Amino acid sequence: MRYFIAILHTVLLVLIPLIMVPTLQWYECTFLEPNTNIWGVYVLLILISLGMFIMTIIRWGVALQNDKDLL
Repeated sequence: MRYFIAILHTVLLVLIPLIMVPTLQWYECTFLEPNTNIWGVYVLLILISLGMFIMTIIRWGVALQNDKDLL
């Protein structure tokens, strides 16, 4: 189960920015004024991705550590 959670974290780490960046660009082009600046949203997305990266490393560490305890 711990490997499943670690794999899920890894997949989400890739998919969230892969989906969010084009969605934000589409939203910016479609609904916002031409001079509207949404760099704060991009910075927030980067911070969320960095946090998820750290959580993914921790999840893999826990999964591998518990696997060694079973041997």
